[in-house]
Amino acid sequence: MLTTKKNQSIELLLELEEKIFSKQFADGWDELIGKVYNAKMLYYDDTLIGYYIIENNYLYSIGIIPEYRGKGIGNTILEQIVKPDMTLHVFVNDEKTINLYKKHGFEIVKTEKNFYDKDLDAFYMKKQR
Repeated sequence: MLTTKKNQSIELLLELEEKIFSKQFADGWDELIGKVYNAKMLYYDDTLIGYYIIENNYLYSIGIIPEYRGKGIGNTILEQIVKPDMTLHVFVNDEKTINLYKKHGFEIVKTEKNFYDKDLDAFYMKKQR
C-alpha cells in the first residue's frame, strides 16, 4: 500500500535524492531542500521509495527510486497532488516525464535556458484548468 509521511530528516531526503537522481544533480539540491522542508516521503508498505516537494502550488521535485518506476506510482501521486494552475520545471529531454505531466493537464509555457546548469535547459509547465 502506498502512503505518505512528512519528512523528518534532511539527511534521509538527501540520501534518497542520490538514489533517484545522478550525483551531479543531487549535489545541487542541498540548498533547495534546506529551504523547502515540507517534503512528503513516499512509502510502499514499509519501504521508502520516493518523495515530492510542493510549495506555493509549485512542484519543486518528485522522485521515485529506480526499482519502483514504471509501476504507475508517479501517476497515482500526480492524481492526488495536482491542482489547477500548479507549475513545475522539467528537463527538456526527459520525454517520459514530460508526457506524464501532459497526461495530467500540464502544458509547456516556455523554455528556460540553463535552468538546471550550463547547457541544461528546462520546460516551464503549467497545469491548465
